[in-house]
Amino acid sequence: MGISNSFKIGICLIIIAFIAAGIYLSKTFEKEYEVVTDKQISKIIENEKITILNKEIIISREIPVTIIPYKTDIEVGVIEATNLNGLIDYRKAISLPINNDKRVEVFGVKNGLNYVVITFYDYELLNKTSKISVFYNNSQKSINEVGNKSSIIIPLSKISDEKKTIELISIEFFDTDNNIIFNYPSDSEPLVLNKIDYYDYYYSLKTIKLLGEEGIHKRVKNTKLSPFTNIYDIWLYVMSGQVDEKDKDKIIQFLNQLESNKGYYYPNEKEKNQGEVAKPYLYLLDTKMALEIYKSLNEKITSEEIISKYLMQAEIELNKNELDFVSKGSFIVLIDEINTILDNKRDIPKIMGKYQNDLVNLYIKTPPSLDKYYTAMKLINIYPDLGLELDKKEISKYIYKIQLSNGLFNIDGYTEGYDSLSTNLAVEILMNLNIDIPKKDRLLKNVELINKSAIVGSN
Repeated sequence: MGISNSFKIGICLIIIAFIAAGIYLSKTFEKEYEVVTDKQISKIIENEKITILNKEIIISREIPVTIIPYKTDIEVGVIEATNLNGLIDYRKAISLPINNDKRVEVFGVKNGLNYVVITFYDYELLNKTSKISVFYNNSQKSINEVGNKSSIIIPLSKISDEKKTIELISIEFFDTDNNIIFNYPSDSEPLVLNKIDYYDYYYSLKTIKLLGEEGIHKRVKNTKLSPFTNIYDIWLYVMSGQVDEKDKDKIIQFLNQLESNKGYYYPNEKEKNQGEVAKPYLYLLDTKMALEIYKSLNEKITSEEIISKYLMQAEIELNKNELDFVSKGSFIVLIDEINTILDNKRDIPKIMGKYQNDLVNLYIKTPPSLDKYYTAMKLINIYPDLGLELDKKEISKYIYKIQLSNGLFNIDGYTEGYDSLSTNLAVEILMNLNIDIPKKDRLLKNVELINKSAIVGSN
């Protein structure tokens, strides 16, 4: 008996439906970057409690990145935001305490996106300025319409990967008659004045030590303690250099003010004033940094018992929440590191056994990244029998692929510049797994240049 035409048509329709569904699903799971929406920007404003001064989209590696200068009551800075498959992702690229004694604040952000942000403190200067010229890397970029925005974003020409970052030479401000009314840097606002980039210094030094060259590098002599607003800045300051007794007292006082009555430390005063959150494990990194600062300064940790109770509560809450591999794994690593600082005894196989199946499944589903491999490496160091298998061939292929021509590494998605932390993670992963470091000589040379340039102007 033959197959009826209606049956054939039905089969064809089913096949077409499956093909359409396959196309739809493949599109759904593609990484599609879109421009950040006004609604998403409103969410950033709500989360960070900021006032936005301007915004502009810059394309990097075909990814639209929204640059957002902002201010609060205590700081000015720049946020970089992206929209991946409708999900907002953003970070504070740089922030500085407000300084109304200056006429402008200039941000030359060192993350692979070549732009300069000029934020005005002096509104009279803003009103008189009709044109701005930026001189950098033997190039010039002019903005002929300044408008009334209190923050100006100036995209700059693409620079070779071999360059560390934009070398900003000067900025000239012109009035409507084309007269120069202000030069940056000026005598009162020097471009480099006895300043240390502690982020670059600390992580570049870690990488140099990994590569076996620590003998020629020492901890830097810290400059005068700058105003600080969060634990991370203080942690970098203390971990990088020598702290005198006067500064030590200020740092301890600052940390004590950020301690909660539940054993954890808030990252800054703003979050402490907002009150505790429902997920205590979110403060694990800040707590670990606070304890490392105490230890580095030879200060006694007086609240060990309550911190230990906090770690148990954080572990309970961690089990209640669905997190991605990097987040969950990193929190578990932080709990172990804090317990080590406190010298707490613990049953590692029993503790890690609770997470084993979940971590293995999450690891398999997670796409390649430095964060993924570094987190897995740290978990295996804690408990080798966890069941995570690090495929050296897969990892080396990924790391070789994302390495920049200058030998350095950057945050995922950026193809220019460098990031000192990402470079350190990549080198640590390769060395831990006994994988040859590609472009090693060039990498070391550039890391040493970063380390040296991070302390230009320091004593």
